[in-house]
Amino acid sequence: MTRRVVRCGLGLMLLLAGCTMKIPGRPEVFPVSGQIFVRGVPAAKAVIQLRAPGNQLLDHWRPHAIVGSDGSFHLTTFATDDGAPAGTYALTVTWPRPGKRPFDSEGPDRFKGRYADPLRPVCELTIRPAKNDLGRINLP
Repeated sequence: MTRRVVRCGLGLMLLLAGCTMKIPGRPEVFPVSGQIFVRGVPAAKAVIQLRAPGNQLLDHWRPHAIVGSDGSFHLTTFATDDGAPAGTYALTVTWPRPGKRPFDSEGPDRFKGRYADPLRPVCELTIRPAKNDLGRINLP
C-alpha cells in the first residue's frame, strides 16, 4: 500500500512538472486582458485576434479570444487564457451574428470586415513581458 502511494505521488509530481515545462520553439506568453464595447454595449461573442503582419514568427502564433457577455476578454495562445508572446501587434475584431436557429453556424460579421484587416486594425499595441491590461476599447 505504501509503495502504491509513493508511486502515485511520484507520478503526480512528474505530471505537474511536465505541465510547467517550457516547450522548445514556443515563446513565453504573458497574461493579456481587456474589454471591448460597441456604442457602450459589450461586444459579447466578438472574436479578438492579435496579428503581426510585419513579423512572421509572431504572426504565426495568433493570440485570440472570444469576448464574454460583460465585454471582457483574456487572450489565448497555447492554453486557455495563457496570454500572448511579447511583441507589437495589430488588434483585429470580428463580431459574427448568431445563427438563426440553435444549431446554425454563425452569421456574417456585424462589422462587415471593417476591423478584420491587420493592415488597418482597431489599434496597434505592444505586449510586454508582464501582466498586460489593455483597458476598455470602445468601437463606434
